[in-house]
Amino acid sequence: MRTFSGRMSGRPSPEPPSRGAALATDAIVVGAHLVLERDGEVLLGRGTPDAEFGAGRWRLPAGRVLDGRARACAARECGAALGIALGEEDLELAHVLHLPADADGPPGLHLFFRARRWSGTPPMAGPHEDDGWRWWPGDALPDGLAPYAATALRVLAAERSRQDPPGPALVPRPASPARRSGAAEADDRAASASPPVRVAAALAGMSLLVTDETGRVLTVKRPSHDEQRWLLPGGALRDTGETPRQAAERALRELGIRKPCGRLLATDWIPRPPQPAKSIHVYDGGVLTEDEFAGLTGPDGTPPALRLITPAELPVVLPERLVPRVRTCLAARAAGAGAVELVNGRPVTESVVAVVHHPDTGELLLYERDEHARLWPDGWSLLGGPVEPGESPPEALRRELFVAAGLTVDDDPSLVERVWDREGPPPQLVTVYALAHRGAAEDLVLGEGRRLRLVDPACLDDHPMPPFLRATLDRWLAARADRDADRGADRAP
Repeated sequence: MRTFSGRMSGRPSPEPPSRGAALATDAIVVGAHLVLERDGEVLLGRGTPDAEFGAGRWRLPAGRVLDGRARACAARECGAALGIALGEEDLELAHVLHLPADADGPPGLHLFFRARRWSGTPPMAGPHEDDGWRWWPGDALPDGLAPYAATALRVLAAERSRQDPPGPALVPRPASPARRSGAAEADDRAASASPPVRVAAALAGMSLLVTDETGRVLTVKRPSHDEQRWLLPGGALRDTGETPRQAAERALRELGIRKPCGRLLATDWIPRPPQPAKSIHVYDGGVLTEDEFAGLTGPDGTPPALRLITPAELPVVLPERLVPRVRTCLAARAAGAGAVELVNGRPVTESVVAVVHHPDTGELLLYERDEHARLWPDGWSLLGGPVEPGESPPEALRRELFVAAGLTVDDDPSLVERVWDREGPPPQLVTVYALAHRGAAEDLVLGEGRRLRLVDPACLDDHPMPPFLRATLDRWLAARADRDADRGADRAP
């Protein structure tokens, strides 16, 4: 990613092509924008009067993603441009905006990241200076704010106050100046006669997560897809300036679903060097009744190739690359979270925990965090930790259990559920497993925290822990009680 220069504008500026080059518009520019807030104020900067696009407009710190992860690039490049210390874990994806192609440039996909924390002080403009960075009250933003920035900030303010975002996220770009110099017109004529130069690095598509009332996922066979595999409904954006949401609404209509498109669940960044990367938007397509499912049609009115699959069937039916994406979106929808940032289908931040239980006494293995813990210091927790790049959740669980307690997992742990930890920072997907351990807590080797303890479930109130983990334990204990009751009924004469 390269940061947009101090010549700021109403539209994020692409890398300027050489003189005489024309811009191709069949791929999109991907921008990462930083929302830095303090005490109800937001940091904005304005460019010089001779800025290439939208001279004199106020905008957010931003940069263009050329490779790698958008979150990492935003933290590195925007942090360096502002002279502040900003980590990737300090950012959360807050909004996604699509701009169609027009005379000012190629289409753009823009991701807005809100900074939860940072250190350092951005350089401020003087009281009589037009350029540089300034803090502006969120309810009194300056005139001349770039339209895309105004839309994003308005949506974030609405979400903060639990209101519906006012209006669609598609905004027009500022019109080109009506009067231009003769030299500029000559440059335009030279550019139109030259071979095109690509400046974008990604192609855009969308998918729909549609389920029935039992939680089964709707899959389709797309006639135009080479693999002829079962996929989520969706496809590529049309080259008519269609936004991802408009494409999702079109896909719903083509299936005969007469419901509005739901919220954005995730964006999935898929690097494919040396080919352009892909950016896939996954929207909530809703829950269908049995009658609504029976009435689905194809684009031409004929019955489409459809199949409902349970979450357990995902690895068997879907291509392997889609399984993590669908699982994450199911968890995000259930928790009311989103939009979730994915890379190759996996969340940028992901963790695992284990419900380690004694099969004879029913006790649960907990560990007490010390005062240095980044989250929930001095509280109790389940054993677990982050999924490192390149690891699968089961691999991460085995590593974390051995490091934290010297516990070796021989058999495959039992999957309990996937939940969304919204307390962060940043919010993350947590995969919960269960496994039995007959040993005593004293026999384990404490790797972190204060101590390990086997706890009677009736005493959980005496061991405060993150609420989402306590809710997970309560659900698991209720399911165990139901299983025990069923086994008792089966043994009864």
